[in-house]
Amino acid sequence: MEVTEAERQGRRRDPVGAILWRAVGPELVRFGFAAAEVRADPQMEGRAGSAVIFNYENWNSGAADEAGTKGVWGAWGLTEGSRDAAVLATLGPGLYPVNVADKEGGTGVIIAERSDAGER
Repeated sequence: MEVTEAERQGRRRDPVGAILWRAVGPELVRFGFAAAEVRADPQMEGRAGSAVIFNYENWNSGAADEAGTKGVWGAWGLTEGSRDAAVLATLGPGLYPVNVADKEGGTGVIIAERSDAGER
């Protein structure tokens, strides 16, 4: 799937509230992707203007831990200990671009997703 420029730049929402972002690579093997097709260690960097507001490479920490394991907000649960990335953040109105890449800089499949708390 190709990411459009609008998706790459983020989108404005008023008000935003709690948002779950995930970058899923290794977990895609469960859904029929070959391990060689997916990126082994996705990471995400979120920004507000020029400030980095989060930088995650593994999901097993904080509130994203519960969201990852239990599959809340419409997302399927992640396998405990997987190297997929996830973060749960509460934000105000604005643009929040999120860059997703593999920690090693390689190419392959990573699914980037964003879920609003209001979409449960």
